[in-house]
Parts: sequence; structure tokens; C-alpha cells
Amino acid sequence: MPTPLILDVDTGVDDMVALLLAVASPESRPDRATCVTGNVHVDMVTRNTSLVLELASAGGVEIARGASEPLDGGWQPFPVVHGPEGLGAYVRSRCERDLGSSAATLIAQEAASAAGRGHAHRDRTPDEQWRSRWRWNPRSRRCWAGSR
Repeated sequence: MPTPLILDVDTGVDDMVALLLAVASPESRPDRATCVTGNVHVDMVTRNTSLVLELASAGGVEIARGASEPLDGGWQPFPVVHGPEGLGAYVRSRCERDLGSSAATLIAQEAASAAGRGHAHRDRTPDEQWRSRWRWNPRSRRCWAGSR
């Protein structure tokens, strides 16, 4: 059974690939995406996220707008890597989509709903949940998804 996902993105070229992989994977079911300022401003991020999901035939994924700047302020765009609009050289003038709720509201609602559906692993601690999905390689000091 695919794992339902909330994807928290600042859709530039890197998150575009992550969104496409999540949509294409038989192991995941992206239900919602929350957008924050990061690679580009949140207004551009929501447009980019909507565009990528529509191009991937996943237009039904709910999108919510989140923070427009970091908690400590001081956000600066980085167009050298992600281009002026976040998706490299690809620029689309418009992508209209009605955004429902805020990102915080969307996450809170989904968490409450998932707990009621039994998706919250009450029988395992968060550390046990993490360890059941990820493996740690002390030599390379990296994690990777793996089965036990």
C-alpha cells in the first residue's frame, strides 16, 4: 500500500525532481504539498509546484501556501542555480490554481486525520519508526532507505 505524503517544498529544480519522483513511485501517494520561500519567493514556489504536478498528471494534489520568509528574515534569491523563476531556464507566464488553506492548517488537518486512520504508528516510538525505514552507514556518515 502506498505511503501517503505531505511534501514540503520550495520548488526549484531540485524539488521539481523530488515531486516527479514522489508522483512516479508506486511506494508513495503524494496527497498534499506545502510551499515556502526558499529557492524563489513563495508565490513563485506555489506556481512552480502547481505546474510540475499538473505536468506529472497529479493535478489533484492539494497545494497550500506557507511562509514567505525564514523565521530569522534575511531571505535572498539564488538565481544562479535555479534561474529567475526557480525552474532553471524554463519560464511559464501563468499557472492559475486555487489554493485552499495555509500550509500550517493543511499539515495539522492531515496529521489529525492520519491519526484517526491508524497511520500514526502509535505502537512504535519516532526513533523506531525512523530506524525501520532508514539505515545508517557510520563509515560514510550517510543514511539511505533500505529494508530490514
